[in-house]
Amino acid sequence: MRLDSVSDHPDLWTAAVCADPAIDPDLFFPDRWDDAREAQIVCGDCPLLAQCASRALQTEVYAGVVASVPMPPLYAGKRVREAARKELRRIAAGGAPLLQDEPVSTVWRDPEFQIRVYELRVEVGFSWPRVAEQLGVGTDTARRALHAYSGGREGLVA
Repeated sequence: MRLDSVSDHPDLWTAAVCADPAIDPDLFFPDRWDDAREAQIVCGDCPLLAQCASRALQTEVYAGVVASVPMPPLYAGKRVREAARKELRRIAAGGAPLLQDEPVSTVWRDPEFQIRVYELRVEVGFSWPRVAEQLGVGTDTARRALHAYSGGREGLVA
């Protein structure tokens, strides 16, 4: 996320990689979270990464990639928001951003996807492998979606 949008002191952020006019601000607001990796790489190379994470913890940032962390939208569940804040705290303490070789699927966060998993698993009665096959995802992703949809009520996730 462009730091000048979260800082009271934009002059402090001139050394930030994202402040470079050659960096497209839209990079930090991907249409799909699977596309956040490029922004995470930009953030990972920034000398102000820890300060950015600290600043994000002081504000209510609810969209975009900040300090290499994809920030969940306002409608995201409490656990998802807290996981992002935990990652920001780790980075603010000097931790390196968590980048993986392959983008991590976050389709399980999509409310429409969660409903589809619920329908297939609970209403239709498909097995986890069959749900995963129908949706083209792994069983862990399908389980995570149902868990998020059900608000963590374990009875639905069996």
